[in-house]
Amino acid sequence: MGKEVSIVLDPKDVNRKASYYTIGIVLLSTVVYTWFWGLEFTITLMSLLKFIGFYFLLIFLHELLHGVGFLWFGKVKLTDLKFGFIWKYMVCYAHCKVPISMRAFRIALLLPVILTGFVPLVIGMLVGNGMLVALSTLLVGGGAGDWLIYRSIRSFSKDTFVKDHQSDIGCTVYVCNTTNENQNVNI
Repeated sequence: MGKEVSIVLDPKDVNRKASYYTIGIVLLSTVVYTWFWGLEFTITLMSLLKFIGFYFLLIFLHELLHGVGFLWFGKVKLTDLKFGFIWKYMVCYAHCKVPISMRAFRIALLLPVILTGFVPLVIGMLVGNGMLVALSTLLVGGGAGDWLIYRSIRSFSKDTFVKDHQSDIGCTVYVCNTTNENQNVNI
């Protein structure tokens, strides 16, 4: 397949950056939401339980959407996917066991943060639904790892093949023509 370029992100660094992104998006969305709708809200036990329930449901949906992206765009089989949870880092994951095109990998990588993060965030802002804004804001921040992986592979050709790392945050890129690929990976 060509030269292998391994891209591995440090989980502690990803969590730190995800925290910064989450704080930033929470502050920005709070300012924008308050400007349009004001900042009056009531927290009840029922609303808190609904929030927590929806949050975990959307995290599950986020990982499921990675799988849908791998299946639909990467044209892989269901048996080529693995889903799980890493207790050490408190993260869920969806893993594709076989190489797919860079284009398909990028789509599968960003599909969940777009559909469970940005789209609901915009809808929540437009209709004045504070719970939807809060949930989607956390999911945008939670998708920071996906964004960081995307940033680390953006210089590779869309026709290059890439395989998800089985146990690390990152991937292996199979470079066919090294003269056209950027070997310096900075996130």
